[in-house]
Amino acid sequence: QECSTSSEQQCSTSYETFYKTSYENKCSTSYEQECSTAYETSNIQQCSTTYQQVCSGGSSRRGYHKRSPGYGQQQKCSSVPKKQCSNTPVKKQVQKCSRVPKQSCKQVPVQTPVRTPKQSCRSVPKQSCARVPKQSCKSVPKQNCRSVP
Repeated sequence: QECSTSSEQQCSTSYETFYKTSYENKCSTSYEQECSTAYETSNIQQCSTTYQQVCSGGSSRRGYHKRSPGYGQQQKCSSVPKKQCSNTPVKKQVQKCSRVPKQSCKQVPVQTPVRTPKQSCRSVPKQSCARVPKQSCKSVPKQNCRSVP
């Protein structure tokens, strides 16, 4: 048997993981109250009382002559209240408020794992043997002859 040694490459693959950072926009909506001032016109009823002199009897009546009944009589007068109302426009300050959506966004880092293959190889000795036929030798007697003159 005859053997010889040679080298053989043996390789294995492993994976390295590293993280890649990227950025995403994350947005959120909040509500803020916004107010504004407006003016509204409304009417207010304003009333005032005046007094009017009303007289009865006496010569102040029209259509009475000296000979008419009641001539020369004393007049009786009284103050009669008279109410007068009118609508007056009034401007009133009013505050109007509403909720307004407000969006705010910010960039948020996102890490993504990335696997990369890594191959490592090494030389491993390999022995290979082969059967070689064996010679067997026998001693065989040999005769040497010569001619004699």
